[in-house]
Amino acid sequence: MRPLVMLKKQWYEVTEYPHPAHKNLVLCDLPGVGTTKFPKKTYLQEVKVDTYDFFIIITATRFTENDTWLATEVSKRNKSFYFVKTKIEQDVITATTHRQKSVDETVEKIRADTQNKIQALNYCLPQCSSSITTTPENMISENS
Repeated sequence: MRPLVMLKKQWYEVTEYPHPAHKNLVLCDLPGVGTTKFPKKTYLQEVKVDTYDFFIIITATRFTENDTWLATEVSKRNKSFYFVKTKIEQDVITATTHRQKSVDETVEKIRADTQNKIQALNYCLPQCSSSITTTPENMISENS
């Protein structure tokens, strides 16, 4: 079994990246779920989701219905995953420039919105990671 990294890009095939020092570790970039080529109906079979040990579900925007669907399917298979929200800096710049909100206020709103969505699905609460706010509590959190 191999661990998995799932990036939110619309690739058309699974791309493998073997770790140079650990031969048993292969990171795989899967196509995005819910695309024309990879609809939810056939996604799990097409990408052979059962062959992976661990998932990192990454989004640069909000967590979508497809993200939560994938997390639910992964969880049903007793596999672990992380939710990761990237590019928080863009949200912070927009909020501090156009909405006159503070950095801390913006990051807290992003965290709260994400937590509310994920908590409704009974997953552990995620943390947002940003190069702007680098406190220890901004680390990524694994599902329980």
